[in-house]
Amino acid sequence: MSASALGSTFPLLSPENLRVSEESYNHFRVSWDPPQSPTVGYKIVYQPIYVQGPVLETTVGEDMNSILLLNLLSGTEYNVQVTASYPAGQSETLLINGKTCKYFGHKCVPVKAPHFSADGFLRVQRLLYLHS
Repeated sequence: MSASALGSTFPLLSPENLRVSEESYNHFRVSWDPPQSPTVGYKIVYQPIYVQGPVLETTVGEDMNSILLLNLLSGTEYNVQVTASYPAGQSETLLINGKTCKYFGHKCVPVKAPHFSADGFLRVQRLLYLHS
């Protein structure tokens, strides 16, 4: 997107350095560096990647540069999109994937994304936990 002022066109700057932290079994935090130009806020859209789930959307004000996404599915990878909002429109969307952990008893175990082989088949790793 771009905006015009006195015949000049300039881009609506996107947030930068999108990152995920604080991963848990039902939430994670998404943070970004704000663009150089003042915004009116940010739109965050997220949804599970490999399982059926709704597309969720929320907004935060211009004074925020992170959000804790709550009530997520355990052991699930999500696609997260962050867009800066301006009076003249929205910036290009910044994308990142974030993962919740699987919850095993009192431990949060990181999830590995499924891998596709060169022939296009999904390869799944199976882990076996034995109690001694």
